[in-house]
Amino acid sequence: KLQLHQRRAEKLKVQFEEDEAAAADAMDPSPPYQQQAAHECSGKWALHQAIEDACMALDRDPHCPVALVSRARSYVEIGDLSEGVADYERALAAPEDKWSARDGLSSSAVKSEMREAQRKLEANPVDHYKVLGLGTEGSAATDSDIKRAYRKLAMKYHPDKQSHLGREVRERMERRFKQISEANSVLSDPTERRMYDLKKARQGYRSAGSRWGSFGGSSASASASASARTRPSGYGSYSSYANANPYAR
Repeated sequence: KLQLHQRRAEKLKVQFEEDEAAAADAMDPSPPYQQQAAHECSGKWALHQAIEDACMALDRDPHCPVALVSRARSYVEIGDLSEGVADYERALAAPEDKWSARDGLSSSAVKSEMREAQRKLEANPVDHYKVLGLGTEGSAATDSDIKRAYRKLAMKYHPDKQSHLGREVRERMERRFKQISEANSVLSDPTERRMYDLKKARQGYRSAGSRWGSFGGSSASASASASARTRPSGYGSYSSYANANPYAR
């Protein structure tokens, strides 16, 4: 009976492996946009899980560079640049005996990553609408939408509800609560909100202009130099050259 059960178990195992091999090349029947959404969701979940793991490690050792750099990279990936820059600074301020070559970290590489995160943060400062969860089109939100979003997030991140969590998570929730309070104080005041919208629009125009300038600057200078080379030496300005040569117009 034992041999019979063993043969049946081996037969089922072989059959299972054959079925798995046959289904390995099969295409996913779900639509591509659902596959992309599932992939992004799993990636975000992994990043947030990495942040939680780093917080647990920092509860044990607040000066661990590996945990700080890992959490900083995860913050940068999810777009929380201010938290990422703060963790990079904490990692660089850690004692030298905490750094180890076997961890694969070097202060120079961490400094370059921090400078890149700071550059992104300067180009994309904290958006009060996104802090309140109103999305990129939050400028069209009404006063009731802002109040509703603030109350929802304030109840979630209030420090009194975080007493059961670890120290690192509590501090992170407190910083988040301060960001929510600051965003609400700016957007709930009509005058400050109008000034903030104007500043945000000005920054958007400036960044768009810099991108267009960097795109067309080389071609514009090249065309200017080419026209200067083709211009005869006897003319003092392009207007006089164009007036004298109608084909130049």
